[in-house]
Amino acid sequence: MSELAAVPDYASRAVAPLTIRRWTALWVGALRLLREAAPRPAATVVAAQLVSGVATVAKLGVAGLLLSRLADGGAVFWPLVIAAALLAVGAVAGSVSNEVSMLVSERVAQTAQDRVLAVAAAVDLEAYESPGFQDRLARAQANADEQSWMVVRASIELLTALVGTVAVGAVLVARQPLLAVVVLVGGLPLWVAARRNSSQLYRLQWDHTPLERERGYLQHVLTSRREAAELRVFGLGEYLRDRYEFLYAQRMEAMVSLARHRVMRSAVAAVLSSASGAVALAVLVGLVSRGSLSVADAGVVTLAVWQLQSRVAGAMSGVGLLQEAGRFLDDFVDFTELAPQVAASSAGLTPPHSFERLRVDGVSFRYPGTATTVLRDVSFEVSAGQVVAIVGRNGSGKTTLAKLLCGLYQPSAGRIWWDDVALDRCDRALVARRVGALFQDFATYELSARENVAFGDQTRAGDSDALERAAARAGAREMIGWMPAEWETRLSREYEGGVDLSVGQWQRLALARAFFRDAPFLVLDEPTSALDPRAEAELFAALRDLYAERTVVLISHRFSSVRSADVILVMDRGRLVEAGDHAALMGRRGLYAELYDLQASAYLDRVPEGEPVPHRPSTEPASPGRTEPPSGSERGRDASMTLARGDAAAPAPAPRLRPRSSRPAARPTWPAGGIAAAAGSGAAGAEAYGTTNGRAPAPGPAAGVGGLTDVATDDGGTIGVETPIG
Repeated sequence: MSELAAVPDYASRAVAPLTIRRWTALWVGALRLLREAAPRPAATVVAAQLVSGVATVAKLGVAGLLLSRLADGGAVFWPLVIAAALLAVGAVAGSVSNEVSMLVSERVAQTAQDRVLAVAAAVDLEAYESPGFQDRLARAQANADEQSWMVVRASIELLTALVGTVAVGAVLVARQPLLAVVVLVGGLPLWVAARRNSSQLYRLQWDHTPLERERGYLQHVLTSRREAAELRVFGLGEYLRDRYEFLYAQRMEAMVSLARHRVMRSAVAAVLSSASGAVALAVLVGLVSRGSLSVADAGVVTLAVWQLQSRVAGAMSGVGLLQEAGRFLDDFVDFTELAPQVAASSAGLTPPHSFERLRVDGVSFRYPGTATTVLRDVSFEVSAGQVVAIVGRNGSGKTTLAKLLCGLYQPSAGRIWWDDVALDRCDRALVARRVGALFQDFATYELSARENVAFGDQTRAGDSDALERAAARAGAREMIGWMPAEWETRLSREYEGGVDLSVGQWQRLALARAFFRDAPFLVLDEPTSALDPRAEAELFAALRDLYAERTVVLISHRFSSVRSADVILVMDRGRLVEAGDHAALMGRRGLYAELYDLQASAYLDRVPEGEPVPHRPSTEPASPGRTEPPSGSERGRDASMTLARGDAAAPAPAPRLRPRSSRPAARPTWPAGGIAAAAGSGAAGAEAYGTTNGRAPAPGPAAGVGGLTDVATDDGGTIGVETPIG
């Protein structure tokens, strides 16, 4: 991976001369790219350019014949006809070259981008964590579109200019060789200026790559529908626009300075080159005045001087373009040449189709380019068919560990074993086929619903029954059914006939995608973070049946979701600090028990064992003229008004409860100043500390897990609270 994330010394290329070997490599590379992208259109462009060059030389010969006939009083009809035909041929060749070049340009850019995308899609996930790799990718993408065609165009133009220079130079040498030498020497200042200009532009673009990436990101944020609402709520548009304009101003300041130097350098070179042409014309006038050259020959020589000067300028322009584009193309070539490294790093042993044991042995990990170790000496072992939960505070390394288990990252130290096969020695593509995953930053593809699920296994994309089963298991089938075109509905209103989904609905599709994978190893990272409690309960209730013979790794902050796992791994600051099942970990009274109790206390007051549940009369003032408690809607409205005023002392409204008995449910006691959670949020709550008849049992699983839990009410009775299925 270090080779993929490393940053080559691009700056040295800005001053490195283009040697004969380098010229040859550029031309060969351009020809290969043309042959792969658009061989026939490219051949048409080259042929048209050559025809144009030959027509130019022929026009010089016809011009000489025409002048001779005029001087001798001969017939000029046929020379005029030939001259007109040559003008037409040159014009047609130029038009064909220009129009077909557009097609060649698109084909070359397409082929170049395909190469970049092929590498970008195949490199290790770890490479994307490196700023150096991101800079390389950005340069390769930019140069694939522009500079790849620039090299091809410069090569064609240079070839055409050289053909014209040789042809016109031959005409001039045959009449006045000294003038040909004078004109050719005049091309040297143009070559020096072109070489210097190209190196400075390359250095500027290389230095500004990180700033350009940031500017591109800001442009995306300012124009994306996903961020549009938050930009307007927080009024961020002006701030982000100012920042975007500041970055653009930095670029423009550098470009203005560069343009100033380039213009001055090019102007001096043009003056010196023109001076050589003026010297040639002065010599020509002297020859005519002394009678050493006839007027007709002088006319031909004058045209030849002008044509040669134009061809030399074109050749030097081609040289400059090739120098400039060649340096940029190095970025593209270097990136695409990573493909063999990617293929070599991906090749390896065949992993077991379904392992019996997964062993993590002393694994440590740090992200590339950083000194911080995010995982330290993690070791554990699980068996096939077990449900393994990973819990811990934010930033404790849970998601990183999950990605290591999937083979997406390679350990910095230690190893992960599937049976007796080291995961880092396996073919990564084969490892990926044996893993199904839902990460907390799951992708949302703005394509059809069918594609969103079928992406789990493209080899079975046509299996409609399997798609249906996966969607049903994830609770997404009903949602797909009400879409306008069901499975073929585009999941974005930015496209005609498309629909938008909520985060929870997107998560159901991502779950369906993981289920459709039908892999022996499933990783679920916060799989229910956006689901409502009912959907969460249904998912976990069905999880063991769905994956009875497969290994499941579950990451969750909801302890009601992980308490039934076979093994619970507790992470803290990159270390594995506890492991065991729920009962064992609660008995140890360590970090797991602390976090579990802390989460449960947010739902019910902690009552010491054997103590009565305290009775706290409601402090809510009664509405005038009424004796019964306010309705649920009124309580919710009053609570909303209280929160809006910031009155923390007012009691929060009660959650929706279902009576245990037939008599009306009394209102339960809540702490003063408590905040009622919005409906749909689930956590390890009431079932951990269920109360019965006003007494609180010892901490631990309640009898009502997954159903109704007894909670004390103000009048001393009990009511049943619906709880998630753990």
